[in-house]
Amino acid sequence: MPTMNTQINIVNSALLKLGATRISSITQNTKSAIHMNAIWAQILDCVLRAHPWHFAKKRVTLVPNATTPPYEYDFTYDLPGDWIRPLEPEHNDCDFVVESNQILTNWNPLNIAYIFRNTDPSTWDACFCEAMAWRLANEAAYDLTQNTAVVGWTAKGYLAQLAEARAMNGVENNNFPALEADTWTDARKGFRYGLLGPITR
Repeated sequence: MPTMNTQINIVNSALLKLGATRISSITQNTKSAIHMNAIWAQILDCVLRAHPWHFAKKRVTLVPNATTPPYEYDFTYDLPGDWIRPLEPEHNDCDFVVESNQILTNWNPLNIAYIFRNTDPSTWDACFCEAMAWRLANEAAYDLTQNTAVVGWTAKGYLAQLAEARAMNGVENNNFPALEADTWTDARKGFRYGLLGPITR
């Protein structure tokens, strides 16, 4: 029987990559657990944004809110609360933009697919879980090891695993979207910085 993906399993995979001791709970009072608990949600959002993952795809029909854009578009829609990034609308000719946490378009109603904040690891693909573990390991590398070399090779590990996860996601959907530009590598200019700049706690 395959092992169920869980948050603690993914976190411990990240810690093992760093040569750190496994933890029994992400809320326990240890340096590793405290650090992983602090960065988990932000890192999950970042990795979910990295690709149109099939396990995090949702389709919705939205109705416009009461706000009318002053020009160019006729309707404004509130983003769903679990919104991570847009995918495709139902109609290829549907023009829309996302501004100030709202969708602006001329379509009413709006049928659209998007990546949602899937926080249930048991539904995640195994390759995605491993990519998540590498990203966590890289983010925690310097704080937990004080070794810049570990920062470097965990970054490479993440990029390699992300490529594999993207490829497997495409195979399962009979779809091979082009790999997107990833500004993540640019954010690694300083090893004391997080993936999108300094992480605030």
